[in-house]
Parts: sequence; structure tokens; C-alpha cells
Amino acid sequence: MMEMARQFPDSKGTHGSEVTEKYHIDGVLAIARKGYPDLFDKWLPFLKNEELRIKNEELANSVGSQSNDSSSFVLHATLLYIMSMLDDTNVYYRRGEEGARMVKEEAGRLLNQACGIKNEELVYMVGQGIAGSSRQPILHSCLCILLFGRMLG
Repeated sequence: MMEMARQFPDSKGTHGSEVTEKYHIDGVLAIARKGYPDLFDKWLPFLKNEELRIKNEELANSVGSQSNDSSSFVLHATLLYIMSMLDDTNVYYRRGEEGARMVKEEAGRLLNQACGIKNEELVYMVGQGIAGSSRQPILHSCLCILLFGRMLG
């Protein structure tokens, strides 16, 4: 994967290249060239976390979900986790450094509210398992839509 990414030339004249130069962050090509470390070291372990899956099942049972696909909580929590740390060049381009910071902070706040963990605890806890909470999860997708509507609209 890294070898394939290294074969692509650096982009010039794109929004992503403008952002990476202006804010000194890695764009998608740089991340690919590094082998997607956050994907494998943080995001996938978070997605596979057993305590999140148990919380997801509890949520599905509490609302009487009849669906066989009850992974919504885990997927939304993972999305929030990614949003809380990713330097998203699209957000930087559209709303600048302050907008990107706000997206990360809001995603971390929503994740804390849903899972009972704080943003600064996430990196440490991924490999250790996430401490659950008795708080009821929030409607992540609606809040994410509202957040992006307010930030990017």
C-alpha cells in the first residue's frame, strides 16, 4: 500500500495541497505513504472494541430494535473517534484552522457524552479497552449532520 502511494506524484494546485502547505498537516497522500498508521493503530482497534459492541447491544435491546444490523452505535462512535483526531483537509479548506479545531472538539465532546470517555483518554484506551458508562447514547448521525450543517453550510 505504501509503495503504491509512493508512486503517485505530489499534488499541486489542489485544495488539499493548498491546505497541507498552509497549515503544515498531512494530506491523504502523505497518510497513505505512511501506511495509514491511525487506521491500523487506533481506528480499527476502536471499531473492534468489545465494550463498545456490548454497549451497542444494550442500546439495541433498550429500544427494541428488530434489525439484524445493530452496529449503528459502534459505527457512529467510530466516526466520532476519527473526527476527533483527523486533520480533515476538506474542513480546513472550507473553515480554516478554527473550524477544524471546532469539529475535532465537538466530535470528542459527543463521543464523551455517548461513551463516557474524554478525548485525551482515547489514544491510551484503544489498546486497553474502553471504560463504559451508564449514560444513554445520543443520536450521533443527527448531531453530526447538525454539526456539519452549522460548520460547513
